[in-house]
Amino acid sequence: MKLPLPLIEYMSKYVTRSSNDGFKLRSDILKIEIAVIHEVFQNAMSPLVDHLKKEINILNTGTIQKVILVGDFSRFIMTKTVFHESFPQFEIIVPSNSYMAATIGGTIAGHEIRSGKYDSRILYVPKMSIVVTSHSEPAALRSSSNLRKYIDDKLSVKPNMDTDTTIDNISHVSYLPDPIRPSKIATKLQDLYEFEYAESLAACIEKGCDDAKSEEFLLQILHEAYDECRKQAHTQINTITQAFHPAVGIDDIKTSLPSDVVKPLIEYRRKNALQYLPRLIKSFLETLPDKINISNAQLSVCTPFIEKGMECCWLMSVTKPPMFLKFEWNKSEQIDLTELEIERGNGKYVESMRWPALYLYENGPLMNKGVVNAK
Repeated sequence: MKLPLPLIEYMSKYVTRSSNDGFKLRSDILKIEIAVIHEVFQNAMSPLVDHLKKEINILNTGTIQKVILVGDFSRFIMTKTVFHESFPQFEIIVPSNSYMAATIGGTIAGHEIRSGKYDSRILYVPKMSIVVTSHSEPAALRSSSNLRKYIDDKLSVKPNMDTDTTIDNISHVSYLPDPIRPSKIATKLQDLYEFEYAESLAACIEKGCDDAKSEEFLLQILHEAYDECRKQAHTQINTITQAFHPAVGIDDIKTSLPSDVVKPLIEYRRKNALQYLPRLIKSFLETLPDKINISNAQLSVCTPFIEKGMECCWLMSVTKPPMFLKFEWNKSEQIDLTELEIERGNGKYVESMRWPALYLYENGPLMNKGVVNAK
């Protein structure tokens, strides 16, 4: 298991290079013996199995033939093994997306959205893939088209307004199967901090740069990447708009495309965002030495960090509304621990920024905390 930098110093106090109660720490890698993992699982599973046995004894066990496991814990091999051994009389079913099964099922069932304008109830059923299991399912659930017909037949309340209007009002809500939804982008950014950033920071320090300057240097690179991606995303849409209306911006003529034209274009760009990345990264690497003081040696060791950082920043920029990175904090105000984590120092005020905070959009909900050094 690869540890993030903040944990290494802490773990080294308790775990040595030699095996210590099943744990071994080497550099930033923590090794855990299989026996320890088995023990942890058993401690967690035993109360659960005991509880289920009591519940099953209360029910009419003759009517129970199959048990479906859902939730994040169900996908582990040890969980399946324990259930097979504890309940051999039942057929244990684990859906392929068991960790999301309950969420997807709830979403397929629909959300009730009330509109103040129309004062009506709308049942919104998004287009989603069905969780597949290795067992036979009812015919209505075997394809999305059959499922749609099944739901339509069963609905007692029909929408009396265009659901697109409703979706517009909740445009920040992302569909779960979307691989570049905001929560996934937030995870990518966290991984960037824990892996590529940590590796680049260590490489800079090895080349003789002190900690503070290395942190400032890498943060500056990320800030430049973020600004460049925001600018390119804005320029793209402006270019498309001007192609339809060549007079835009000339002689104070202000013309905008209708939303039903712009929105599909923005969504198309978002879904195909990764196709534009190679050229963006190439251009950014070529122009970066003109923006900040960076040597070829530093550029070489930081290239993985830059490439992954550009990917994160570009995906943030093409999301609608764009996700927001906050790099600046008021150093005269006390650190808000709901938005920031302290890496070094015991004070209450920001001494320096180490990593920006991520928000769903500007002035929106917090996605990832920022990291600072305190004074």
